[in-house]
Amino acid sequence: MNPALNERLTAVATHADTLGRGDKSAYLKQQAAELGMSLATLYRKLEAVASNRPQAAQRCGRSELSLDEPH
Repeated sequence: MNPALNERLTAVATHADTLGRGDKSAYLKQQAAELGMSLATLYRKLEAVASNRPQAAQRCGRSELSLDEPH
């Protein structure tokens, strides 16, 4: 994936995270049309970019369970 597309997809994913369910679908359909790809392709590319986003990296490896809980 070229760097310009990667940057655009990161921006799309970041903005989509701030939207509600109905607004998010409409926004992603619009972005897919602007990028000249199907909605399914956009979702696949967003998945590939999502693992590179800082929020995902910050959560990686963190557990919400304490060690004090009984087994």
